[in-house]
Amino acid sequence: MPDPDETVEAPTAALCAYRDYRYTVVVSMNGLMPATVEAELWYQIPGAGGRRPWQYFARRTAIVAGKARGTVEAAFKSWVDGQAPAEPQLTESCRWCGATLTRDDAEGQCEACRHAHERYRQG
Repeated sequence: MPDPDETVEAPTAALCAYRDYRYTVVVSMNGLMPATVEAELWYQIPGAGGRRPWQYFARRTAIVAGKARGTVEAAFKSWVDGQAPAEPQLTESCRWCGATLTRDDAEGQCEACRHAHERYRQG
């Protein structure tokens, strides 16, 4: 069985459920950096009928679609369980890969992504 982190495409379910929440994850290519994917999670509160609008939760970017989807779903499930705020502190994780940032990391990105971005800009 292939490792989900090694696949380029991640399945996007039309509708998922966790606890009493309904949610969906939209996976798309990110044009800011080559070969990166964004996963955006939208949810409905428990008991919401079909007429209530979907609420935006968060977006995560990664090089692998399965990782982007997995990190945004994990953040959502933690929020539902009451362990994290609705939008996790973006300053604590890399805006590209979601890795935990250290005090030395600037501009909201980890050292590896910063170097990759610099190499990309140099051509």
